[in-house]
Formats: sequence, structure tokens, C-alpha cells
Amino acid sequence: AVDASQPGDSQVQVYAVEPREGAAPSEIVDGFLESMTSDDPGFRTTRKYLSASASETWQPSEGTTVLAQAPNRSGPLLHDEERRDSETSYTLTGEKVAAVDAQSSYQPLAPTDYSQMLHLVQEKVADGKVEWRIDIVPDGLVLGQSDFKRLYRSVNKYYFATGRTSGQPTLVADPVYVRTGTDPVTQMSTATQTVRTLLEGPTNWLRPVVDSRFPTGTALRKDVVALAPDDQNVLKVPLNAKADKAGRAACRMMAAQVLFTLRDLTSGVEQVELEGGR
Repeated sequence: AVDASQPGDSQVQVYAVEPREGAAPSEIVDGFLESMTSDDPGFRTTRKYLSASASETWQPSEGTTVLAQAPNRSGPLLHDEERRDSETSYTLTGEKVAAVDAQSSYQPLAPTDYSQMLHLVQEKVADGKVEWRIDIVPDGLVLGQSDFKRLYRSVNKYYFATGRTSGQPTLVADPVYVRTGTDPVTQMSTATQTVRTLLEGPTNWLRPVVDSRFPTGTALRKDVVALAPDDQNVLKVPLNAKADKAGRAACRMMAAQVLFTLRDLTSGVEQVELEGGR
């Protein structure tokens, strides 16, 4: 289901819809692909298109494949006479133009052919009825460019350049993509997602030339999902006990990393206070 305030509105919202009773295999595939473009919390509705085992093992946050257009579905692929009533397969195809890895790092690619099989079986569902469900599915999301641009935004997280022996420390931008609004998997706001990726460290391509002042293992405290400045424009960032190892000078540099990282994301942060896990 799609909702927009007016035709052509960039703020399109897609709602995940559960598979209907007695849905054909092609409907299950189409519903799964459509549901991936939604903000379905935890992808709970999206997982209802999967078999019980696939629902438990599918990892949507493993990365995102970006296609020039929404993926095409072809099939069904023919199976042996004995199996065609209980299993079937479809192939997703398209032109792959970019990928986002588990570090949220965006990599544009020379357009290449994309092909991925989805395998379906008949399985008993909660009400005891037998329905078609996808039991073989790749981890991560597969999105067309337009959906990717709607769902994600580019942010810069900042680390200190290494190898400088004099002068002021230099902050270097490390661009990543985070979910616009609330992330379906973590339920974190955009600002919170951005701070989390900052704490996880630089992306692989930048790691050799930068350094983070956050002690190894520093993370947001559990259940922190909505970082926001107070009415004095002070952002308080609750950290776990690993942050307690940092001295006062390091804490100032850690706060600077957060402040620079969030300055393009929100104009409401004028000061950062780090709260340790003691």
C-alpha cells in the first residue's frame, strides 16, 4: 500500500501488507519485494512472506543492493512433475548500480547484470492452512534507485587524520548512508543511527589514514534510540562503560567527533555532553 499527500510528492510512504490467504507464488514474491521498500518495524510483516526457517535467518541489515529500477520478476522456473505442486522458483533481475555494505558504506558500481533466485515452498502457517512462502532468500535488501533515495540519506561521520605531528588535529569526513527517519531494524532515529555508525569506527577504505578517539568497544547504551538536543541545544550521548577509559582530553575530541558528525544533520546541536557507563 502506498500513501502520498499528492501525486509526485517526494514524501511517499509505503506500508507493508500481509500476504493474503491463498496467494499465488507470484503474489508472494511481489508482496515481499514491495514490503522491502516500506518502513515495516523489524520487517515483521515482510518476514510473513518467508518460510518459518527463512524468517528466522534472513538478515535485512547485511547490506543493500541498489538497482537502476525496481527488480524484475521472471518465472516460475519449471520443476520436476513430482515437485511442481509443492515448490517453485522465480528469478529477480535488474541492472546493479551500487551497493551499501554492513558498514553503511555506499559503493557506486559500473552497471552490471543482477540475477538472484527466490525459491518457494508450500508450508503450514499459523492458522494451519498451507500457503506459499519463500524459503531461500538472499540477506540484505534489494531496492530500485528511487526507493533507495527515498529511504536513505548520505551523512558524514568524522575521524581524526593520522600521521600529523604538529598543528591542530584535522577531522576527515567518512560518508555513509543511514535510514531517513526511523530504522526498521534498530528503531533508531537518523541522528542515533549516525552516532552509532560513528562509534563503530571508520569504514574499511578510510581506516588506514584516520583514527577515532573513542576507546575500542565504545557504544551507545542499550535502548538508546532517539538522541535529540534539549531546550539548551545540548545533546547528551549515553555511552557504555568502555567510554570510561577515556581521559579528559580524549573526551573533548570524542565530543568534537560527534558535534561535527551531526552538524549537517541537525542545526539544533550546539554542545555535546558524553555520559559514561559508570
